[in-house]
Amino acid sequence: MRAWVLAFGSLLWSAQAVADDPNTIISVISGHWVSVISTDEAGNRICVGATPPTLGFRASPQGLEIRITDDAWSMSADVHGDVTFKIGSETKTFPMSALSGTTLAGEVQATDLADLLDAMDKAPFAKILVGKAKPITVSLNGSTRALNDFRTCSTVKGYGDLGGQTVAGGNPFQN
Repeated sequence: MRAWVLAFGSLLWSAQAVADDPNTIISVISGHWVSVISTDEAGNRICVGATPPTLGFRASPQGLEIRITDDAWSMSADVHGDVTFKIGSETKTFPMSALSGTTLAGEVQATDLADLLDAMDKAPFAKILVGKAKPITVSLNGSTRALNDFRTCSTVKGYGDLGGQTVAGGNPFQN
């Protein structure tokens, strides 16, 4: 399981950073979702919430990002376009650009990402529409727990207040 998470992690931040960072923490594994906390070359914490190998959210001092990976893609560096998420009755569209031949990445504002994550908390799956490609369906089973951990990491580190829901019994300081 750890190798699977780290392999996807290399798509979310440089593979060298993962290999060189003995302090990478797999914070939460829930369903097909994971929350990972790592450190970049400058010593900054990087927060990741993801369902490998398809969809990931990243928070760092450089900002907030959504990343989508598909091994069937073979994109050049100049590829860019809009990616639409359909989650329940919510529809959100974000501009994205090629990060690699198989990965799209797009910067996102905290309020927009918080809205997307809120919609994900209430739905069983998300549909991702990328150009003319076949829609990608992502199960959201387990996403709330892992993405709440991601939200907390982003907020605590000051990368963006992503809100979040309190999970019953999740606060050890409350009854």
